[in-house]
Amino acid sequence: MTQGIYKKIFYDTEDIRTVDNKSDYFTVLEDGLTWEEGIQNRQDFCIRTNVLYDTNMWIYPNEKEVRAINMMTAKGYFDMFGIPKNLNKSYEEIQKDFEELDAFMKMNI
Repeated sequence: MTQGIYKKIFYDTEDIRTVDNKSDYFTVLEDGLTWEEGIQNRQDFCIRTNVLYDTNMWIYPNEKEVRAINMMTAKGYFDMFGIPKNLNKSYEEIQKDFEELDAFMKMNI
């Protein structure tokens, strides 16, 4: 029978002062309700992990994909939380929107 590994969660960088053995802890990577919140949570994870394990990692949002998401949100494809919406658009309108998106994604920005 195998046994589980039990560790404590490292929640706050201020707690580093009370950590005796870093190998007894781990950090948790969480997502968010929106893509912006997800990025913030990933960056918080990087900070906690860097403090705990003396690493140097960071997450950067892909600027081109952020612009594409904003473009599609402005056209009504996503709500404010990034959830796809039911559209009342014709096939031709949707096709035109996606052609614009495809052209944008092919640009060297």
